[in-house]
Amino acid sequence: MKRVVCSVAFLAAIAAATVCVKSSAQDSADKVEKIFTRLEEPGANVWAGARELSDLGKGALDDIRKGLQRANPVPRIAVAKVLYDAEFKEEALEALGKIVGGTKTPSARRLAAEMAASLSGNDRTRPPKQKRAIADSFKAQA
Repeated sequence: MKRVVCSVAFLAAIAAATVCVKSSAQDSADKVEKIFTRLEEPGANVWAGARELSDLGKGALDDIRKGLQRANPVPRIAVAKVLYDAEFKEEALEALGKIVGGTKTPSARRLAAEMAASLSGNDRTRPPKQKRAIADSFKAQA
């Protein structure tokens, strides 16, 4: 009988932990969505939005990465910043390049190019020659 009670208690603990994990993942997705919605408002601060997204941690990266599919370029720029900082540098630069080369809004193109310049220019892991190549490729796309 003790074995049955212990087994039931163990299964109940696992079920409770599963509910907590699912709830936490949903909370993360909801937070990401709220940040994206704010970033899509006129006058949104992309740097503050990127910081908020980054503060959610690496566990939220899958939800954050979904922002690359949004129509509005501002959340995509913020996502690129978060991805670059999380060491997904090439993916981030590619996303910014798509904005610079494919968005009709001049302010969004300029913001994406400035973000790429800032990220690569301040990257201590990149040699100067590589930084120059990145800058040149963005100038060519603009």
